[in-house]
Parts: sequence; C-alpha cells; structure tokens
Amino acid sequence: MADLVRGGYPVSHSLRKFTGLANVAQANLVARSNQEWVGVASADTAAIAASGTAVAVAVPVEIGDVISRVSVLVGATAAGTPTNAFAAVYSGLPVPALLSQSTSSGAGAVAASGAFTFVLATPVTATYATAPNGFLYVSLVFAATVMPSVATTLVAAAVGYKAFPNSQLFLAATHGAALSTTAPATIATPTTISTVPVVYLT
Repeated sequence: MADLVRGGYPVSHSLRKFTGLANVAQANLVARSNQEWVGVASADTAAIAASGTAVAVAVPVEIGDVISRVSVLVGATAAGTPTNAFAAVYSGLPVPALLSQSTSSGAGAVAASGAFTFVLATPVTATYATAPNGFLYVSLVFAATVMPSVATTLVAAAVGYKAFPNSQLFLAATHGAALSTTAPATIATPTTISTVPVVYLT
C-alpha cells in the first residue's frame, strides 16, 4: 500500500470506475484523461474548432505509460460529410514536438452518441524527456462540412494558460489550419481556448 502511495498512484482510481477503460498495452493500468484535471464533461459542444484546425489538450501521464489510442466522446451531432480525422500526440515541452499520430480515418463515419477512437501509427511511451512535467499534449483534427459535437468542459482561457511561474502548460489551444492528413511537426503558436474537449488515452 505504501509503495502505491509513494509512486503517485491512488489506491482507488475514480476515472477507472467512471469509464471502465484500461491501458491497451498494460491492462492493469487505468486510461489517462484530461478529466483528471478539468473534471467531468459539462457540455456537448459543437465546433470546438474550424474544420481542419487542430485542438490540443494537456493530459496527465505517468512515466512509462504506453499510449496506443486516443478517444473522444461524440455527442448529439455527428460529423457531416467528413473527409478526414486524425489525432496526434506531442511532447509536454515549451514547444511541443510531434511524437506520433493516427492514420487518417478518411471519410469514415464520426457517428453521434458514442466514442470515436483513433489508433496511433506508433505507440508513444511517456518518458522523462517527453513528459518532464508529467503530461503530454494531444491534438484532434476533424475535417467536415458539419463538425461533430464532443464532450467538453469549460476552463477560463486566461487561467488555463501559463498560470504558474515557469509553466508552459496550456489546458486547451488551437493550432494549425487547413490540415489534411498530417499533423504539424510542433505546436509552435497555440491560441488558448476555454472549451476543453475531453480525451482518453489507452
């Protein structure tokens, strides 16, 4: 019991109870989610970004976590005429660098009222070099005539960006534009937003 506490793991993990999700590579580990920081989703929000624009969120991880999949909860509005969708994982550094992205889903359906899951082309292992402060960034991109609504919560943008001294953390930001099938190599110029999509890493 003491080893679990010293290692930073709670004895009982509420997120595991809430979702039932486990890590793909190691089933005894819980899924990671930015819900650990921003709380349970409070809204079903459409158009978290323009079509083809990436939305990045910070997700807490433990060193050694292997991330294979990224999931988002689609709400009441399905994507209308989707042409592309992908997810990407970036390092938790001042200028986040691309670590892996999913293959494009092409025009695959992004249906309402269910989880939509991206599979990373190469699983990402959180290390001291890539997640020195205990988090990674995850970007989502949807290209469609009607953007899907997704589970979100609200965090004041001014509070969620570099709130603490020497912190590069932003809780949610947009970056890139008119993206097709390839994620930008870095998140170089993030624009912070207050609507935070909830994501799950497994």
